[in-house]
Amino acid sequence: MKKNLFPKVSLSIITLIMSLMAANLSIAGDTIKTELITLGIKAQIGPYYYLDKNEVKELSISRHGISSPVIYRGSIGLLLYLNKPTAEDIKNLKSKKDPAPKPDLVVKLDKTTGRTLLLFSQRKTKENEPSSTLVRSYPISNTSSSNGDCLIFNLSKLDVYILLDKKIKQIKPQKSVTFKAATWKKSAVDLEIKLGQKKDGQLKSVYNSVWGHQPNQRAILFVYDRGGKKGGLAIRRYYDHPGNSQASR
Repeated sequence: MKKNLFPKVSLSIITLIMSLMAANLSIAGDTIKTELITLGIKAQIGPYYYLDKNEVKELSISRHGISSPVIYRGSIGLLLYLNKPTAEDIKNLKSKKDPAPKPDLVVKLDKTTGRTLLLFSQRKTKENEPSSTLVRSYPISNTSSSNGDCLIFNLSKLDVYILLDKKIKQIKPQKSVTFKAATWKKSAVDLEIKLGQKKDGQLKSVYNSVWGHQPNQRAILFVYDRGGKKGGLAIRRYYDHPGNSQASR
């Protein structure tokens, strides 16, 4: 009869250690370091404040262009405040004691990419009530796309077909695609762009233009439902600079 190499006490200790290790890994997995870039659609929003480690930082938002990247180190659940938290607020937030300020917005970040776009918009549910602010996060990889590429997000409710420089791709609602070509990274070019959606089984063009494109920046395009009586699709074009990365600093 073989002897038990691990007495019951030892097994209990091993189980306890393994549980503590799992808990620590879980906590570590909820903490990220990433870059935040912001954009407001149609309305001027913010600024908001957030906690980066023990420091309160301002998160500026513009509807005229994508912001410069700022570093965020903390939970994957980013808490945003309209009123700047005080030193006492920070202490209570860290210790999870009352009265800790309640965030005005909470957004979940993706921990697999080094940069996250926070897209802010406003929605009015009732005519006589003030608009509510919404924020959505979109992970942007600086490895899968870079300077000279075009990253296109479909914010509409239906599939969108994009033709860009004779390349065509289908984008599902709330998804994105990346267009890239070696020539786009070398020099400025003019790109033909067309948008289409299917109606009664037929693909119909809803937008057609020619855009200038620069090799030293990444184009980020948003396609969304226009709304109103005319309906159809609208498109907005912005830029960011993947080379201006702070996530590794």
